[in-house]
Amino acid sequence: MKAIQVYARVMNSQDQPVNKLAVSVEVFDLQKNAWTELAQSASRSNGIINKRIAFTRNESPVLRLSEAKGEAKVLATACYLYYDSRNQLLSYDFGDIELLEDTAYRLTPTQSRFSNQSMTLSGQANRPEVSTAMLMRNLSAINRSGILTTNVATAAGTVKPTTTTADKATANLALDSNSIPITVDTYNAELIKFRSLEANLQNTISRKDQDLAAQKTLLENSQNQVIQLQKEVTRARTAEAKLQQQNAVFTDEEKRQAPIDQIASNIGAQIDSANQKLQQQTRPYQIQNISLQLKGSISANGQSIALARLTDGDAQLSNAQTMTLDLVKTTQPATTTEVLLPDVSGLTESSVRRLLKSIGLKTESMTKSVGPDSQLTLGQAISQSPKAGSKIALNQTVIVVFAIA
Repeated sequence: MKAIQVYARVMNSQDQPVNKLAVSVEVFDLQKNAWTELAQSASRSNGIINKRIAFTRNESPVLRLSEAKGEAKVLATACYLYYDSRNQLLSYDFGDIELLEDTAYRLTPTQSRFSNQSMTLSGQANRPEVSTAMLMRNLSAINRSGILTTNVATAAGTVKPTTTTADKATANLALDSNSIPITVDTYNAELIKFRSLEANLQNTISRKDQDLAAQKTLLENSQNQVIQLQKEVTRARTAEAKLQQQNAVFTDEEKRQAPIDQIASNIGAQIDSANQKLQQQTRPYQIQNISLQLKGSISANGQSIALARLTDGDAQLSNAQTMTLDLVKTTQPATTTEVLLPDVSGLTESSVRRLLKSIGLKTESMTKSVGPDSQLTLGQAISQSPKAGSKIALNQTVIVVFAIA
């Protein structure tokens, strides 16, 4: 993880944005067993807090927002979480926060081990329909109007409003102060009870929101994993189809492989047969020299070739290797005298032809594509058949493979 992004929006009791509120982003330090400040920020004119913090530890820290000035007052603890794995950014969204201001209150712990800690809550989730700040201000306004600030006249502590303020309160709230006696103790008890219930409700809502955010994050992660798996399956199927197609081509070429010397022998036999027919028919001509270009897939050892077919597409024909086959009519009968075949590797085609011709042998050339990354030099011989050092009869043909791009 590279960084943390903190979002929030601070509103007042009138649902207006709070500008330039100094906010401290705090993290709970396990080693110190206390909240420590991670960074400071301030709300903008629209109440938005947007703070990016460098954070390189591979963990999800527990954060809260507090007011940065004066006594530490906690604004928010519940938030949404989202992790951007591509940018390695963990986002905390505390949502809309209502600033309680003078209605902030102390959080009472339920266990004794927190008795030495003091926490004041000065913010809550902004929910206009259930606003503690607005309710407390209304009660304060009623208190100032006189309903709760008269002298205690009875032993039971009954508070009786003054005439002027009571009349105003009765007109505004439709309350009869003579028929509904209000005591200070009763009011305080009900107020404490209401605030406790309201705080419990807010905590329950916060927990539900956190659970919902966690479920939403889990669902989004699951959906992303499903999409990624679908992409992987599609790529695997595409690769499988391509491999099946290549395998079919290789299998077909393997079946169609024919020895090159057999092809040359068959063509030579056909030429001899044609010349014999011409002689029988007393034709004034005969076939002497033939030069053929054979296209196809040449085997690695250069001994056989799978000839291209007329049904092959342009792409297959353009990738086919070319072999030149020269058939020369001899005027002398073949002799059994043998010569030692030299190594022609690394020679050009013209050099090979001159060398083999000088020792009474014929050359049959063909080419093989070696690719742009090959260490071989284009145009030079890379293999021969028969192999170098073999004994071969005079006037026999030596097949030599030359490298091309």
